[in-house]
Amino acid sequence: MADPFTMKLEHSWTWYAHLQCTSGSYATSYLSLGSCATVGDFWRFYNTFLPNFIYGQHKRLLINGKVVVALSVFMDDIKPEWETPENLDGSEWGC
Repeated sequence: MADPFTMKLEHSWTWYAHLQCTSGSYATSYLSLGSCATVGDFWRFYNTFLPNFIYGQHKRLLINGKVVVALSVFMDDIKPEWETPENLDGSEWGC
């Protein structure tokens, strides 16, 4: 069986946490969690963040004391904003 950490994805992707917005600027409410370029990297991020976020709804995922309200995965080098033309058909995990 192939090592998933050597199986390259077609594109590299960045995971973002969208924090509870306390200012008027959406651009300051997201935080990069890291990038993945292999199948193994993708599942490492997925298994780290999503089980607690989606299935542990009684828990709050906090980063730097701020509540995470959504997780997103965007292609590298593309702004993590829905108004960006490349993201118009995207989706988001939210609570």
